[in-house]
Amino acid sequence: MINTALLSSGQPIRITTENNELFGLQQRSLFGARFDYKASNKLTLGGTFMTLTEKPLTQKVNYMEEPISNSIFGLDLNYSSPSRFLTKLVDKLPFISTKAPSSFTFSGEYAQLIPGHPSAINSGGDKGGASYLDDFEASRSVIDLKSAVPWQLSGTPQLFPESQLVDNLEYGYNRAKVAFYNIDPIFYNRGGTSNLPASLRNDRNALSNHYVREMIEQEVFPFKETSTGQSTVLPTLDIAYYPFLRGPYNYTPNGFSPNGNLNNPKSRWGGLMRRIDINDFEAQNIEYIELWVMDSYMYKPGSQGGDLYFNIGNISEDILKDGRKSLENGLPANEDPSKYDETNWGRVAKLQPVIQAFDNDPAARRAQDVGLDGLSNTNERIKFQQLIAQIKNQLNPDAALAFENDPSSDDYTYFRGGALDQSNAGS
Repeated sequence: MINTALLSSGQPIRITTENNELFGLQQRSLFGARFDYKASNKLTLGGTFMTLTEKPLTQKVNYMEEPISNSIFGLDLNYSSPSRFLTKLVDKLPFISTKAPSSFTFSGEYAQLIPGHPSAINSGGDKGGASYLDDFEASRSVIDLKSAVPWQLSGTPQLFPESQLVDNLEYGYNRAKVAFYNIDPIFYNRGGTSNLPASLRNDRNALSNHYVREMIEQEVFPFKETSTGQSTVLPTLDIAYYPFLRGPYNYTPNGFSPNGNLNNPKSRWGGLMRRIDINDFEAQNIEYIELWVMDSYMYKPGSQGGDLYFNIGNISEDILKDGRKSLENGLPANEDPSKYDETNWGRVAKLQPVIQAFDNDPAARRAQDVGLDGLSNTNERIKFQQLIAQIKNQLNPDAALAFENDPSSDDYTYFRGGALDQSNAGS
């Protein structure tokens, strides 16, 4: 496009050509044969056969654009013979005397067209073929939300009164643990059984669990036709909510059971959020959220469930609400206090980094990749010393040790790491 102003105008651009034969991608096959047989010097027989087949680009073809698979055959006959009878018959006419020999000639042709269509456009076992006035696939705009990568923890919802607090630890007192992820295909034996953890390698019950097993597209959409070469696996976004477990950056001073679980799970919440690049749903004709949810209580019928809310619009990205913009890779590698500010949540870098990446120095990486609060586990134990001591008094020794090892509950654990294998996670 030479004129870039057209591209930046945001107006739809439609390009048409007078004849698209030169730009067609449709495959066509044309075969023909001609047969001639000379029965005698007087009689010649012939036949012609031709077939033209078009291969559709897709199984769904529009009306008046259907591909063809036509055949035509023809028969012809030529007979020619000298005739003295015609010569004598002409000589009987008055004033006519013929000297050239006369001949009798007969020619005949027969042809028939056999129309047809490729079998690829047959639908539902009907051999009559199908074309579409409009399949409506292009009539809606779809924003796929199944990838777990754009999602992140959310701030406190407005349904909770503490959501109005700023730079206050009470803002996260009711946060419970929520996990969101896409299951790696290696757990479905695609990379070979050697890549599976030993605890799952022969555990068919775990691999067949409805909450983690592989989903086939026809299970949800039984009448959907899958093109050759296209994956039949339906990707899913898996979300697990644990209202009994303390969420990250939740320093509520009380409300724990001895094993570290939260009391009164009905008062807790877990949330996640992501950005959507479209900011005018009405202009884009986006009217609803389509969500296919698996039954969360198929293994525990009769259990009480929670509430699911969707908030669409301008949502604060201040997860640890302090009114400050903080990036982990802006933290000083040497923990120089002059390069960061201290808040009730932790540390906020004063300098905004130019690039969105951690320092290549491993030592700097350990000082930066510490979590949203900007504190390592050691610094968390120092900053929240009194709260940690108050919470540990409510816990048994094992739960107290786990809490002290990761006070903010924000440590990252690799899903294929040895720690999860040793704990037999997933079984």
